[in-house]
Amino acid sequence: MKNFIRLISFIISSIFSLSFCACAPKGEGFDFTAFNSPVHVEVYGKLLGDEIKDQIKTQIFSIEQEFSTSLENSSVYKFNNNSSVEFSPAAKEVFSLSKEYYTLSNGLFNPAVYPLNKLWHFDNSSKISPAQFTLPEPSKIEEILDSGVLDFNRVTVNDTITKENENIAVDLGGILKGYSADLIYKLLTDNGFDKGYVSFGSSSMALLSVETLSLRHPEKSDVLLTVNGKNLSNVFVSTSGNYEKYYDYNGVRYSHIINPKTGFPYDNKVLSATIIGFNGAFTDAMSTALCLTEYDNIIPFCKKIIELDKSAKIFIVYNYENKKELITNEKQGEFTLLDESYKVVNF
Repeated sequence: MKNFIRLISFIISSIFSLSFCACAPKGEGFDFTAFNSPVHVEVYGKLLGDEIKDQIKTQIFSIEQEFSTSLENSSVYKFNNNSSVEFSPAAKEVFSLSKEYYTLSNGLFNPAVYPLNKLWHFDNSSKISPAQFTLPEPSKIEEILDSGVLDFNRVTVNDTITKENENIAVDLGGILKGYSADLIYKLLTDNGFDKGYVSFGSSSMALLSVETLSLRHPEKSDVLLTVNGKNLSNVFVSTSGNYEKYYDYNGVRYSHIINPKTGFPYDNKVLSATIIGFNGAFTDAMSTALCLTEYDNIIPFCKKIIELDKSAKIFIVYNYENKKELITNEKQGEFTLLDESYKVVNF
């Protein structure tokens, strides 16, 4: 590895428009856009030919189109609008994983929250300018909460995918970037690549091999901590927080991560949640769920995650009423905290 990379430092951002970036000797890479996010693929030590690039883009664009909530020919659009649809193996897999993670998170990771996404104008079809944003009427939130459409248990995955309530509509965006990172990682490793990374904006990464991982400070343009990269080969990184999609209204930030229990965007006490593990879909979904987890349940939920991925590394940045904590299962020495105002809470 030393012949190719002396140091790669990935910055996971907690501010809008800046996400993962690499600081390293020049490798070979390319960029494109998918899921409304910049996608960057970079490899070292081996040429990344046009054929592989085309395979990567074709695979990701296929996933993006199949799971679009706005394209009328997509499987998800047809499912949401009660049209006849023949689901692909990928669709069945993503729905099955989503059902599994819905149960694991006690409903906090919930693709059926889509009607609330639309109500809060976070769906592409309902998006508005920040100047136009106002809070939804409480009665409309209650109507959705009381209707039963948020119950993802009413979606069944067998030979086909069905729903008990015709008004259930889903948005699988909370898992798709991680799932796509899994796909690109497999494509690269199957073709002999073992050094480099794939990034999907501020949500998910696949790391073939790196030496250092840095988590950017969620409250200022700086690095909060660095993670020793000795165990960061062939892993996935996902981060969620209030940094990417949000509306500011009367001095309050309303994040795109909606709590399906309350109908409101999460309250930002968890500024960011980052998981490093061996499956991109899993880390993507669980980082979202951790943002929605109440303080007293954070550590128990983290332990459930680690039961399923014993190698998982979790970093949660929490700040509420001057209680500033970095909650992690990593011991100091495995990472370096650069902001002394945060207290390390190990579990």
